[in-house]
Amino acid sequence: MAPDTLLRGLAKLVGAVVAAGLVGLALGTALAELTGDTGSPAGVTDGPPAAAALVTNTSTTTVPPAREEPASTQTEKPPNAVRVRIVSAILHPAASPSGKRRQRARLSVHIRVTNRGSSPIFPSRPALVSGGVRVKTDPSQDGAATNLGALASGATGDVTLRFETAGAVTKRLRQELRARLTIAGTNVTATVKVGGAIGARAAPRKRRSSGTTTQPPPPPPPPVAAQPPAAPAPPPPPPPSSGFDSSG
Repeated sequence: MAPDTLLRGLAKLVGAVVAAGLVGLALGTALAELTGDTGSPAGVTDGPPAAAALVTNTSTTTVPPAREEPASTQTEKPPNAVRVRIVSAILHPAASPSGKRRQRARLSVHIRVTNRGSSPIFPSRPALVSGGVRVKTDPSQDGAATNLGALASGATGDVTLRFETAGAVTKRLRQELRARLTIAGTNVTATVKVGGAIGARAAPRKRRSSGTTTQPPPPPPPPVAAQPPAAPAPPPPPPPSSGFDSSG
């Protein structure tokens, strides 16, 4: 077969294929119009549903995407079930020479603790916090009036805590006159007053003059000398004689 004949045959074949494709495309378009199919061509995707346009008659309404609110990082704190009240805080320095040299002192803190919860509490031993040092109450001073024990619901503990301090802790308390305490899991601050020294002998009290002069009591009477016993009385004298003789 001649080359020109072959080329003419290939050209006719290609023309027939192109014509068939155009006819198929025209038929597909007409069929889509008749059936109402307006789907998107392959490979084309619609936008996100939140930004899709809603067609109503002749007006177009665009729905904005929903705005996400940031999650809250704050958590609601439960109410404090323990109420701590500082009645007084008195620092008593040591009176002995060795105690003064070591700056020993006793901090007495009068507190009232109320359990406002619905269940009993078992507080740990209270502590004094000063300069990173924790000083707990003196175990040797534990008693009904100095130890904070278990508290039932609605109960109130009224005790006087005793802390033994020395060195830098005592010095800081005397300078700042403030004490940070941890009581029943609650941090409180107490105002400190400096009281009398421990072991110091109290001066005798002077009696107040009432303005009236009191007379001293009279001296007792002298003792009475013992008297000698009285002499016995003499016998009575005999009766006098009459001179008449009854015998003659």
